[in-house]
Amino acid sequence: MRYFLEQLRRKVQTGISYTLPVLIVGGVCGRAALWCEEPLREMLLQAARTCEWLVPAIFSAYTAYALAGRPAIAPGILAGWFAQQWGEGVLGALVGALLCAAAVKGLWYLPFPHDTGNIKSLLVLPCVATGGPMLALWILAPPVKGFLHAVGEGWGNAPQALPIICGSVIAGALSLDMGGDKGNWSSLIANLLLMQGVLWPTAAKIAGSIVPVLILALHQFITKKPGAFRLLVQGSCQITEGVLPYLHHGPQGLIPACMAGSAVAGALAVGGGVQCAVPHGGLFLLLFMEQPFCFLAALTAGSALGAVLLFAFQKLPLLACATTKKEKEKLPVEWVNF
Repeated sequence: MRYFLEQLRRKVQTGISYTLPVLIVGGVCGRAALWCEEPLREMLLQAARTCEWLVPAIFSAYTAYALAGRPAIAPGILAGWFAQQWGEGVLGALVGALLCAAAVKGLWYLPFPHDTGNIKSLLVLPCVATGGPMLALWILAPPVKGFLHAVGEGWGNAPQALPIICGSVIAGALSLDMGGDKGNWSSLIANLLLMQGVLWPTAAKIAGSIVPVLILALHQFITKKPGAFRLLVQGSCQITEGVLPYLHHGPQGLIPACMAGSAVAGALAVGGGVQCAVPHGGLFLLLFMEQPFCFLAALTAGSALGAVLLFAFQKLPLLACATTKKEKEKLPVEWVNF
């Protein structure tokens, strides 16, 4: 079961990675429209609305493609488009992608003449695999819409501290294994919520991606070790993998300090009303954020706290390093935080 969930996460993350450019263009156009006059304003708003409508279709198409290959692209596009039309949103698009992939996988084993293999993959599978998932999505539309409505109502009546706690968890989890499986689950949740139009988890995710690098940059600068300026630039660009080389031979207690600092930054960002419709870009996104000064204050507080904790951990001789030698060998050497 764990292996299945991990493989499913990887496939869904593939679909999200193809959808991110559309989200970024839509978010930038929507924010830039506020600074423009007609007719450019209307053109930018139309581009933003178009990107918003395309997101479920692109996400569903490429998730289905990751699961079942090229024949699932066309059914996936239609599944995502009709999920948007029927009010099922990203959840319906995800269900549609899974149904389309299952249909293509199941139909792939149908006997077919060997010399007509292209007809099978280009004509038969895309056409036949479209009907069943479309019917299933149409049947599931009322319960899915009801579920989304109930979640929205419940979230609206939830305590005000709940988003702050969730923002702290999202940001802190990104530093748990610096881009491993646990951190990618947090990023996956934030990206799915962004595609559904919920913007504050993205602010927490961006803060959690920047703060670990800034903490290490502060440590390197204060201890007069090389690499502080490079880390500062990487942190400003939301390149969290700048921390990875230091996990093997870096300061003791780096991961716990980064988790604490990121959690505080995420909580302060969400509590300060920071929202961002663009999922990636680091400090270059300040122009496209609501409450950008609160975001900078959250980064400053989280980075300062993390640096203080990092120096405090250096004074604890009994504290073991955050990862054992065996765990270090499993740490990823390459990672892109989406």
